Amino acid sequence: LNERALVQQGMDIHKVELLRQQMERAMARRIHPHYVHDFFIEAFRRLGGKVFEREKGRYEITYVPPLLLDRNQQIGFGVPVQSRYERICFEKEHVAATPRAELVSPGHPLLEACLSLVLERDGAVLAQGAMLVDERDLGTEPRMLFCLEHGLQDGRRNRHGQQQLISNRLQFLEINRQGEVAIAGSAPYLDYRPLKQEERQPIEGLLNESWLAQDWDQLVITQALTTLVPEHLEEVKGERLERIAKAGQEIQSRMQREINLWYRRYEELKLQESAGKQVRLPAQVAKERYELLVARLEKRKAQLALEAQISAKVPILKGGTLVIPVGLLLAQQGQADPTGVDAAARKRVELLAMNAVFEAEKAMGRMPRDVSAQRGIGYDIESLDGQGDLYFIEVKGRIDGADSVTLTINEVNTGRNSPHRFRLALVAVTGDQAAAPVYVSGVDWGVPGFVTPRSPRTCSNCWRRGGRPIEQPLRRWPAPAGSWSLRFIGPLAPPPEAAG
Repeated sequence: LNERALVQQGMDIHKVELLRQQMERAMARRIHPHYVHDFFIEAFRRLGGKVFEREKGRYEITYVPPLLLDRNQQIGFGVPVQSRYERICFEKEHVAATPRAELVSPGHPLLEACLSLVLERDGAVLAQGAMLVDERDLGTEPRMLFCLEHGLQDGRRNRHGQQQLISNRLQFLEINRQGEVAIAGSAPYLDYRPLKQEERQPIEGLLNESWLAQDWDQLVITQALTTLVPEHLEEVKGERLERIAKAGQEIQSRMQREINLWYRRYEELKLQESAGKQVRLPAQVAKERYELLVARLEKRKAQLALEAQISAKVPILKGGTLVIPVGLLLAQQGQADPTGVDAAARKRVELLAMNAVFEAEKAMGRMPRDVSAQRGIGYDIESLDGQGDLYFIEVKGRIDGADSVTLTINEVNTGRNSPHRFRLALVAVTGDQAAAPVYVSGVDWGVPGFVTPRSPRTCSNCWRRGGRPIEQPLRRWPAPAGSWSLRFIGPLAPPPEAAG
């Protein structure tokens, strides 16, 4: 059975746990429904549509502009777009309420029409570039952020004569002055803000530096061809070629038996007919079946050979931006860090806070792992408990007396995607000592909004001394328009007995 199986169905406990953890990470980083919701509502209104929230998570569309109806007819994507919708939603649990809502997700004709029009109108802006500010970076080293699309294809052709796309990825790269390249995560730009008009003058000198004038297109494509594409190709080839080879063996074995059967049958019937015997099946029919099977086998082998011809497409540079650290802006303006903490001191505080959370996690019997080097994932630590469940922990360390922390949009969206597994760990640091961390969970993070500036929200001193992390559910806060700033005044409910 193992030799003839096209796929290995059996998985040991270790593989099952790894698969479950991968699914939990994908759930925490997924784009639907929150990113899709934020994009669609903003794009639909900018295109002239009228949409209003009626119940939580459910909207009524009272007017669909004619240009969207026309675009749907042009691209012919799915069922026709309606002129109005009594209810739409972005999460499956909101579909069944009365009146029944239509689920808007990738592939829905209304979303696809919006996406097509936005790309037609504003797609060229991606090639022009932009300037964004990273408010979490107190350094002075600017960097370029690039968005790349790279895909893999095999030898098959679709109805338009194009090679079949079998895998496609969108990836972000960052390159600094020294030419050092780093993977920037899934959506790093969401944590940055646009450069304000009054901030342009202090960095005019930066814009004239020679390193910004180089041929970025060629450099980025070369980097992708030497790093990203080979990794992608190797990963996909390893899985697909093994499956194709196994399928080829089984098809050859099964069909060859049928071919041999009908060939022998043809020879027997031919001898019987030459001897003048009456046969129920003419030898010519057996010969036709034999020849048909031979042709089918050759066709199927040719198809598998085309599937095995996996090659990489040339990466496409979709857009780029100059990322300016807020530390550089402050230095150019002759200002200090507004929080009163320089970059070195902040790094020390963050390190002490991370160590405190690591110790707390280990004390609870979990296995923490530092993932803070990965940009744009929305948390600093992955922690695995004894049941194989992953917890995503965002660590915020502050010197004693500083009463605010900031959450980026990616951190907020991770909390929205995995509300039961996301933890905000708050650590007060005095000198070289870090207090026991406080865990905040069960928060309704609201809706950050789409491409909006930072909008602080506050609550006060939630710091608590003592041993193990304490989960403290908080009440709903107003929906932010960007990153969060939090001030704590203590728990709104008695902490639970058990930590976790």
